[in-house]
Amino acid sequence: MLVAIIVFLVYETFSIENRTDAIAKAPGLKVLISAGQWNWRFSYPAYGATSQSSPRSPAVLVVPTDTVVSFTGSSRDVIHSFYVPGRRFKRDLFPRRNTTFDLLWSEPGRFKGECAEYCGWLHAHMDFVVQALPPDQFRAWAAAHRGGGA
Repeated sequence: MLVAIIVFLVYETFSIENRTDAIAKAPGLKVLISAGQWNWRFSYPAYGATSQSSPRSPAVLVVPTDTVVSFTGSSRDVIHSFYVPGRRFKRDLFPRRNTTFDLLWSEPGRFKGECAEYCGWLHAHMDFVVQALPPDQFRAWAAAHRGGGA
């Protein structure tokens, strides 16, 4: 009986991880994440836009709803963690290595994001905001920030 329970739990774990870790072949948007003590930088290669945190304000990650967003992230120094508590989503970002994942926001809204991996003295201030907009509003935002910072 114990073996059957273990087999079931292992099967369920790997099944869920495969669904969670699946990467879209053709995402609707690609965003690059760069984390460093103690800030975030979100870059939109297709639009030439960037959002970066400063000591006084968090970076704003703007994403369209109902669109698969592909993220590629890395760290410039130590391990950081891209964590969005409202989505129950967390991925670690490592130095000299890319971490790739996809997310989909189905509803517009603002979500708090933060580093969930202790990264030093100002770790508590390493936060960001996710702003999920309807696709038409996202396109307007992207057009307004094309070739510049967000």
